[in-house]
Formats: sequence, structure tokens, C-alpha cells
Amino acid sequence: MNAYAAIPLDRHTLLKATGNSGKSSILNAPKFFWLPETTFGRAGRKFKLVDRQGDKGFYDGQPTHRFYFRHTETSYMILETENGHGRFCQILFPKQNLGYGRIFVEAPYSQIEDIFWLRDIGEHGKGEPNPSLSRNYLYTTLKERGIDYEVVVQEDRLKELLYTDSLLDREGRFSIFPLRNHDDSSLETLRVLIYAICGFKADSGEMASLFASIIESQKKEESDTLELDLDQILNERQQMAEEEASINNIEAFRSDIATLNELVTYVEGHARPACHDYQAIRSGITQEHTQLHGKVEREERQRATHEADENKARGEAAEARTNVSMVQGELKHLTSSMKTLQGIVKTGRKLMKEEFTGQEIDGDDGAIALLQDFSKEQAEKLDNLRDEEKRVEKLRLARRDKERLERQIVDAQGRIDSADRHLAEQLSPHAATVLRTISPKLATADKTGLESDFVLFEDLARLFKDNGQGELHLGNNRFAVMTGGFDLEAEQAKITDWQGELAGINKEIATLEEMEASDPEQRNRAIAECEREIAKAKADIEYLNEYKAAEKNLPSAESAVEEATARKAAFETAKDEALEKAEAQAHLKDEIATRKQVMVERQDKLDEFLDRLSLGANMPIIAALLDAYKGGTHKPRQNITEEQVTALAKTLGTCQQNIEQMKTLVTKLVNEDIISDPEKVVFQTGATHRDVMSLASQAIEKLEQLGSRREALRDQKHTHKSMIGMKMQELRHNAKLVSDFEADINRMFKDLHINNLEGVQVKIGMNKVFEDLVAQIDRTDLHGEAEISANFYDQLTTFIGEFFDHGEVKQITMARILKTVSFITKKPGQEWTETGQSNSTVSLISIALLQQMMRQMMNPDIPTRIPLAVDELSHIDESEFDWFLANLEQDGYRLFSAATNNISAYTQQAIGSECCIDELKASKMYSKGVDGLFFHWEGLMEVDVEVEHEQ
Repeated sequence: MNAYAAIPLDRHTLLKATGNSGKSSILNAPKFFWLPETTFGRAGRKFKLVDRQGDKGFYDGQPTHRFYFRHTETSYMILETENGHGRFCQILFPKQNLGYGRIFVEAPYSQIEDIFWLRDIGEHGKGEPNPSLSRNYLYTTLKERGIDYEVVVQEDRLKELLYTDSLLDREGRFSIFPLRNHDDSSLETLRVLIYAICGFKADSGEMASLFASIIESQKKEESDTLELDLDQILNERQQMAEEEASINNIEAFRSDIATLNELVTYVEGHARPACHDYQAIRSGITQEHTQLHGKVEREERQRATHEADENKARGEAAEARTNVSMVQGELKHLTSSMKTLQGIVKTGRKLMKEEFTGQEIDGDDGAIALLQDFSKEQAEKLDNLRDEEKRVEKLRLARRDKERLERQIVDAQGRIDSADRHLAEQLSPHAATVLRTISPKLATADKTGLESDFVLFEDLARLFKDNGQGELHLGNNRFAVMTGGFDLEAEQAKITDWQGELAGINKEIATLEEMEASDPEQRNRAIAECEREIAKAKADIEYLNEYKAAEKNLPSAESAVEEATARKAAFETAKDEALEKAEAQAHLKDEIATRKQVMVERQDKLDEFLDRLSLGANMPIIAALLDAYKGGTHKPRQNITEEQVTALAKTLGTCQQNIEQMKTLVTKLVNEDIISDPEKVVFQTGATHRDVMSLASQAIEKLEQLGSRREALRDQKHTHKSMIGMKMQELRHNAKLVSDFEADINRMFKDLHINNLEGVQVKIGMNKVFEDLVAQIDRTDLHGEAEISANFYDQLTTFIGEFFDHGEVKQITMARILKTVSFITKKPGQEWTETGQSNSTVSLISIALLQQMMRQMMNPDIPTRIPLAVDELSHIDESEFDWFLANLEQDGYRLFSAATNNISAYTQQAIGSECCIDELKASKMYSKGVDGLFFHWEGLMEVDVEVEHEQ
């Protein structure tokens, strides 16, 4: 248990100590830095720290967290790493709820070591704890020293930092594993390989577990599960056979049941309703006769009232509609103006925020002045950059001005030619003033074709009142008067001025066209840049001026829109309410007229029906049915017809005949066990029609379900076979994953040179029961119409007994399928032979394979040096040790191993450095009893990577 320990990882390193001193814990420590985790929750699955004495196989979160982080403020682990950006440190510290935090520090460990351990003070030069050490002290000290750091709490961010291969970017400053691919499958494969390089053991079980984990991580689906219950499958088969026999038995009596169904349908549809009709008709005739006379008189009085109310409401709606139309035009104009102002203000505020944030300026005017000064500077710069370019630009501008002047002259001449045809000139002075005020464009429209409408414009003008103060009034609305007509002399003067200006421009164009402009490419780019800056400044100045005016006018525009909107809403509400009232009154009036006519005609029929109702009640079956269904309250029948009364007696007689025939058929079906009658009701003389109907319904229901039962049976058979086929396909898929992976490994071995071996091949052994079932699947048609053979079910039973308990659903993983991994090797001049399960050659093969798999994960353009932990060096023969270490170095690996003090001297000499981690003790420590010390500089060279561990 160490108060402070610094372990080198940039060279071959051997950890020496007595048993149970924490060697394996140190070998496992890099996992916490290399994996993108933030908590020890489910530590067995995340870190796979082997518990050789426990029942679970791996240490769980609580003891792991407590072991590596004894105290909240003084327990840290630090990994120093060097990449293309230089050296940096990862600092791990404990958090609540089994969590741990991570700080990436952009500095070598030598610059921050004194934060954790004061090496130069204390007795015997061992140093002592820093009494100020805490999380706040760590952050404060890093800031005071100007050291950049990043605290990372998100796993996605950890993946970006740890595994990026973009080392030229700043994001790569904390990269440890520069992966060539960053998809989920690649990251899971890397996780498995990290488990392996932190304490690798080359026995068959370990290799099988490694291969299983890698294959599992590369599956395209999240999980491959096989949900099978043998009892359920067999029960389904038995149930399907019983169901098929029952269906066939019912089918044999289809004709009798169909006849029974017709009889039942008639009785159910007619007996009860007919009895209820009898009572309802009698009650209805009496009640209706009494009510009709008074209703006729009341309905007529109500109709006259509704008609008067309707006429009044329609007059109110017409008035409200006129008011809505008047306000609508005003609101459209006001809304358009307001939205224009809002757009200018929004863009202006955005411009002020984007362009002038942080600058000391005096409001909008200050911003405009600043832009004007900037534009002037750019203009002076532009003049210095160009000579020929200025002439080219002048020529372009002169041509543009020429086109503009020519268009203006043509437009002005057109206005002169059409002046006597303007619409306003044909109206009275007052009407002309109104037209110019509300629509200047319409005032100058050609009168042709509008002569017949002059009187309409005069009538429109009369709605506007001139207050003599430059305003026109329309109701509550006011409009500023637009005066003046067409000025012929002014138009002719403009044409004269433009013609003189056009002559000067033509002369300038002739001069400029004789010149040529040719500038170097660099000057052209500079000129273009100045032009863009000047144009932008000019546009911004123009927009800021518009913004000032818009911001001033916007409140009044918004207020006007709000007021007009409110008036329009009030008028529309009044209109809708009036129309709704009118429609309601009209509807009520029409209903009354219809009801009155029906009542008059109805009075003549009611007396006739009363005399006929008693005739049908004299039949015995009718009397019995009427007595059976006499209970309850029946609402009096309305609108009784002659056909109803006649049909009632006929219906009740037919019901009597059908009930007798139903009893005969039901007795037959009971005797044939198609339906059940445990009380033998049908054989009793006192059986009622309700008893017969109940038994008949039982038979009919079974017949009706026959089709769906057949379809369900077919579906069940298909589903049964499809489910088995789907699950068996998953087994095939798992078997193929194993064979594909074995082929990939053997292709990989073709490129590997391992000591004195000429060739190496791997053979992955699967569970025998699994292999036998896969072979049976290949021989069975699981998708056609043929029945599945008994041999298949026998093999499936054996498989489920091996992999599952009955009724249990488990996940089939590669760890349960893969059982063994063996190697076949060939030496020069010898035959291929299978290598033993745990000899030195297997260790060399396994480690070389692990190196190759790691190399395939990395970006090949970025060299790496990675410590590879081997916990049991004794598996490697001393005669192969020199080749083993040289091969590690060639592939960018450094041996990181552990052993007790009785390790051989040859091994120690070959490794070249050892760390005796239990020899020094601290006189002062962070916590009592945790006094172990190890310094990487004790007899060793300076190293790149350290693991700090306080318990």
C-alpha cells in the first residue's frame, strides 16, 4: 500500500515485490486512463479486474473504488504521456457514488509533481506529503502557474480526446491511441484489446475469452439473442393438433348450424322488438292524439315571432359588413408600413450588435461617423492602388449613366405625350384632389376606357370632406392632401438638362474607350478587397440612416395598426353575431312549418290504428311472447304507420314456428357433442324459448369462429416454424462469425514472423452441442411447407438442455460458444504440429497476435509506444526472451511485467530495469498505515510515463 509511487512505462519494466503487494493492481491501472469511463459502477464488466479468490470472477465497483482511491482529497492516479504535441498528464481522482473524475493537464509531470509530493524535503531524502493537497489547491495551483487543463466528465468527450488520430489539430494534444476508425465497433474492439494488454495470459481459456469478446464487439446488431422454451414449443404442437380435430368436427355439422343461425337471427331480430312495438304503439297513439291539437296553435304563434327576429338580424349584419370593408383597406396599408419599419429596425439592431459591440461610439451617429472614416480610408487606399483601373471603372459608370439618362428622357417624353389623357384631369377639382391623395398612380392613369366610370369617381370623392387645413376626412380617418397636377414646363426643362448631361457623358465615353487597363494579379486582388470594404461600409451607412428613421416612426405605426385591428375585430364580431342570430331564427321558422303540417295529417290516421291492434293478440304464441316481454318501460311509439300494424301480427306468428324448429336442431347438436348442455335443459318439457336461444347461440358462435380459427391455426403453424427458423438463423450467424474470425486470424498469421517458426495457424473450438445443432439446421428446411423432422426437435432439445433451463431466456454470447483455442505450428523442414496449451511458444504466438490486432486498430502513419502487461513471465522460455523483447520493441511495445523476488537473474538482466515497489517506507504519509514508497528515478533514467497511486 503506497503513500507515493512513480512507475516507468517507457521501457521494459519489471515490478518486484512480495506476494499480495499490489503488483497486479498496478498492471491493471492503465485501464482507468485508457478507457473512456467515469465511474466504477459495474466495474466487473467495464474493467475486468480479476478476483482470483471471489465467486464472481471480477471485482465489483465498491472494493475497486475503495482500493484505488482511499481518500477523497489525497488519492490520485496520474499518467504522463507524450505525443506529437509534447507531454501531458491525466489526473484521476475519486468522486461520490463510485465515480472518478479526470483532468487533462497540458504539462509534463515534473512541473506539477510538488503539488502531490514534496520530494526535496523530509528525512533521508524520501520526501513527504504536501499538506495543502486538495482538489481546490490543485486547480488553484494550475491556474497560478499558467498551465492549461481540461476537466472532462462526458464519455463522448473522452473518446474524442483519447482516440483521435488528428494530431495536427489542437484536439489531438491529449491523444493516446490514434485509432484509424472511430465507430462503436472499433471502440469496443479496442476495449477488449486493452483488457488483454493489461495483464495478458496465454492459456487456451484466456485466448478463447479474448476471441469471444472481440467477435462480440464486432457484431453489427446490439445483441444476438436466442429465446427458446422447449416446453412451449412442444405444447404448441399438441395444442395445434387438438385445435385441428375440433375444427373438423364442427365443419361436419355446418349445414345444421347454418339453418339454426337463420332461425335465431329471425327470432332475435323480431320477437322482442315486435312485443315492445305492440306496447309502444298503443301508448304512442293515445299520447300523441292528446298533444297534437294544442301544439298546432302554439307552433303558428312561434313561427311569426322568429320571422320578425330574422329580418331584424339580417339588417344589422349588412351594416356591420360595410364597416368591415372600410376598415380592411386602411389596416392593410398600415400593416405593410409597420412590417417594413420592423424589418429595418431588426436588421439595424443586428448590424449595431455585430459590427460595433465593444467599441466606444456615440450611438447611431457615432457608428455612421466611424463607417464614413473607414470608407474614406479605403477610398484613399484604392486610389493609390489603381490608375488604369480607375479609367475602366469611369467608363463603366459613364455607360451606366448614359443608359439611365436615355431612359429618363424617353420616360419624360412619354409623360408629356400622355398628359392630356390623365384620369385626374377629367374630374372635378375636389375629385382630382381625392384621387391624387388616395392613389397617385391611379390619378395619372390613362383615361381611355374609363369615361363611363367618371361618375363613380365623383361619387367616391363626395365621401371625403376637406377641412381646409390640408386634410381629407373619411369618418374617423384623416389623409394628408396630395395637391398638384402634371407640370408640362417642368418636364420639358428636365429633358433639356438631361440632354446636355448626356452630351458630356458621350464625350467622356469616347475618350475613355481609347484607354486600356492592364494590372498585375496581386494589385487586382487588393483593389477588389478595397472595393468590397467601401461597398459594405456604404451599405451599412445607408441602412443605419434608414434604421434611425424607422426606430423613430415604429411606435406610432404599431399603435395605428393595433387601433385599426381592434376596430375591424369589433365590426367582424358584430357581423358574425348578427348573421348567426338570423340563421338561427330562419332555421327555427322552417322547423315549425314542417312540424305543423305533419301534425295535421297525423290526426286523421291515429283513430284508425287503435281498432286494429287487438286482432293479433288473440294468437297463443303472440300472447305468450307479449307476456314474456311485457316488463320494463317502453317509450310511446311515434309516427305509427298502417304497414307497421299489419306486419306486427305476421312477425309474431313466424317467431312461434321458428322456435319449435330451433328446439329440434339444438337437441341434435347436444347429442353430437357439438355444444354442451350439462343441465339437459333441452330435453325438459318446460324448456323456454330463452333456453333454446342460449344453446343455439353457442353453436352459431362456434361456426362463426371456424374461419378465424382455421386462419389462426395456419398462422400459428407458420409463426411456430418462422420463429424457429429465425432463431436457428441467429445460431448460423454466430457460427459464421466464429469461422470468419478464424479465417481473419489465419490471414494475419501469414504476415507474422515468430522466432523460429515457419508458419502458424489458429483453430477455434466451439461447443460440441452447438456445432451439432448448426449441422442439423443446415440439413433442415425451415422455410418451406414441409413439417420439421423429429430429429431436429431431438437435437434442439439437447441444445436447450446444454445452454438453457426450461422457461428461461438467456443471451447467447461468444463466451458460451467458444471453448478452446489451439495453435498449429510449422518449423523449417518439419511437419505441422499442434502446440501445447500453455508452453512458451503459445505465449509468443499469442502476444504477437495481440500486437498485430492492436496495430490494425491504429493509424499506421502515427508511431506508438504502448506498455504491454504480462503477469506471468514464467510462461516464456529464457531461450526465447531476447527475441521476445526485440519483437516488442520493433512493434512499439514495452514489456510491463510483475514478479515476486525469486524471479531469475537472467530475466531481470534481459528486461534491464526493475522496480522494487515494497522496499522503501515513508516517515510521513497521507493516511496511517499507507507508507509504501517507490521513485522511478531511484537508479533509473528519467521516464515519460508515471502512475501515481495513493492508498
